[in-house]
Amino acid sequence: MGDPTKNLVWKGHGGDIAMVMVHGEEIVRDGRFLKADEAAIMRTAAQGARKIWEIGVERGILPRLGLLA
Repeated sequence: MGDPTKNLVWKGHGGDIAMVMVHGEEIVRDGRFLKADEAAIMRTAAQGARKIWEIGVERGILPRLGLLA
């Protein structure tokens, strides 16, 4: 098995982590970040992506998509 910390860092993935604690405070549990509203983050990111796409359309470098209408 060697060094378990090395194995986790170099061969592990997010699904291997059940919980993360920082200074005794639980930050991640069952793959969910507990310190922020993930849905709000995703909504904000989607709005930003739409805005960036719209700018590209306005500048003629991206195609207009029916989803953005």
